[in-house]
Amino acid sequence: MKKIATILSCTIALFAMTSCDWFKLDNLDAWDASVEGKIIDQGTNEPVQMEQGNALSVYEKYGEQYDHTNQLGEKGWDGNSPVNWYVKNNGTYVNKLTFAGKYEMETRNLNFYAERVAFELKKGSNTVDFKVTPYLRVKNVQLSATSANVITAKCDIEVAVPGTTVSVVELCIYPDRWVRHGNGNNALNDPMAKVTNPSSLTGITLEIDPKRVVKDVEVNRSEFQYDRPHYVRIAALGLNSKKSGDAYNYSAVYKLENGTFTEVTDW
Repeated sequence: MKKIATILSCTIALFAMTSCDWFKLDNLDAWDASVEGKIIDQGTNEPVQMEQGNALSVYEKYGEQYDHTNQLGEKGWDGNSPVNWYVKNNGTYVNKLTFAGKYEMETRNLNFYAERVAFELKKGSNTVDFKVTPYLRVKNVQLSATSANVITAKCDIEVAVPGTTVSVVELCIYPDRWVRHGNGNNALNDPMAKVTNPSSLTGITLEIDPKRVVKDVEVNRSEFQYDRPHYVRIAALGLNSKKSGDAYNYSAVYKLENGTFTEVTDW
């Protein structure tokens, strides 16, 4: 019994010596700044249209959907990893949980060209817009639909960064507003929905026919098998040595319902 009491006394003493460390609060400072702004085309003063990133890069906070990323690093720290600020499809962003400090923005593999930009966030609310140049601009968009739901799109493509080659222009369609090239485009197999290496960058015409058959396959069946609204946008791929990888420039997103196209603005 004496041995048990001795062990218990030692345990209590050890707990007393270390309990302050066990219950010590983390001394990490809380977020003290927020920031919002736009990625602005310096040639038109309009936000640059973006696309949804993959599922792992989508960040949702306070009920708002963000996608795609700019790489930013906080200056003054050794070995500091870049952080991601996610941008909405309409080129705007909001980050409510960040720190005051000096930063530098570096674009990586996005659909615009920009030099590194240094800026500073103060405590509290901040607004920071970035002036950039998209590789391409999708202009003069005209959309129409027939009674048979055949969708026709016309547009012009403008090269904004010298040395950019337009390799593909395509009409993308999907059942939700996150329509884009690749994942989220149910017309990839429709030959009339895409123009490769266009000979002219004006008056480009694209078409999606719900009943189109290619080699005995209804290529747009997955999009039109149900009676529902459709979302469309035009994508243009520009190749340029200033960027790595493929990056598409886009028109705005339009909702097609009951034969009427309406631009989506509530991002």
